[in-house]
Amino acid sequence: MDESPPLAVLVGVGTTTSVGGHTAESCASMRAGLARFTTTPIYLAAAADPEREDPDLALVAPVLEPTLGIPLPERLLRLALPALAEGIEAAGWRRDEFGIAGLHVVLPQSSRPLPPGIAEQVPHELCRRAGISTRAPTTTVRSGHHGFAEAVQRVIASFGAGLSRSVVLLVDSLLDAETMAWLDQRDRLKCARVPDGLVPGEAAAACLFESPSTAAASGASVLARVEGVGVAEESATVLSDLACTGTGLSEALRLAAQGLPLVRPPWVVSDHNGERYRAQELGYLFVKQHRLLGGLRETWFPASSLGDVGAAAGGIAAAWIAQAFARGYAPSRRAFVLTSSDDGGRGVVVIGAPDAGEA
Repeated sequence: MDESPPLAVLVGVGTTTSVGGHTAESCASMRAGLARFTTTPIYLAAAADPEREDPDLALVAPVLEPTLGIPLPERLLRLALPALAEGIEAAGWRRDEFGIAGLHVVLPQSSRPLPPGIAEQVPHELCRRAGISTRAPTTTVRSGHHGFAEAVQRVIASFGAGLSRSVVLLVDSLLDAETMAWLDQRDRLKCARVPDGLVPGEAAAACLFESPSTAAASGASVLARVEGVGVAEESATVLSDLACTGTGLSEALRLAAQGLPLVRPPWVVSDHNGERYRAQELGYLFVKQHRLLGGLRETWFPASSLGDVGAAAGGIAAAWIAQAFARGYAPSRRAFVLTSSDDGGRGVVVIGAPDAGEA
């Protein structure tokens, strides 16, 4: 068993999802395989034969009612604020204590069709509406799915620079008509024409971290331990014509797990969204990283319940893992969170169970 100190500890989580009003409910729903997929008239997917077939109503997994009346920045704020409030309460932080915590906001990937100024507007308005002000560094990550790993790297670096607390807030919605059209034009939107496409979803997750020394001194209740993180690039992206062989994700996993002893059985929580590309990537990863993943039986896919939640995926995975530790249904003492962005970024975060004295 690995007794080395963690890089950071998770002390609070909050989520907003389509299958629960709070984190415990959402994770219970995902564990049970529940989903709230529905059709929406705000976008019609193109038919394979437009002259003979009618377009499809898009299948989506909404938290908020799909509507053209809510601009994307406002939609992201309505998703993010409840998750942040739940996370602060779960961690037991006071509002003035939040002021000295770093804040890393993970937003939709920059290559998607997005309103101008969203990277500045959302974090500023988020803090204003939440009634918080942070004197510590605030950063915005525009990397999409693997933004969780990038943000966790920033948290660990900030602890090395003397900061003791940080928040990673992840939020995304693929339910605006522009994004669904962008997906449809690339044959990625699930419909009769593309049965292996993705279901657009939306979610938010707040992950509150403390440095190990701060958590020990304050007696904080530790939900999970960050044991490793790795980030890499994949040149054969889902947006290219190249064949993906899992090279980028394999490298991210190697970096995240280097120096860690093996833990059996292996446990994976992946942002795989049902697309053939992502299934092939996972298959190659399992072959390339057989030493780490050999004998894998437990692979959890939040998208089965939530659809593809983009930049929020890694935070939702972390929340589910923390709940599994707390509720006693975790299949292992260590989980690998696998995330793959459309633009080629790959991230892996290794999350371990809290020590008996920390829980």
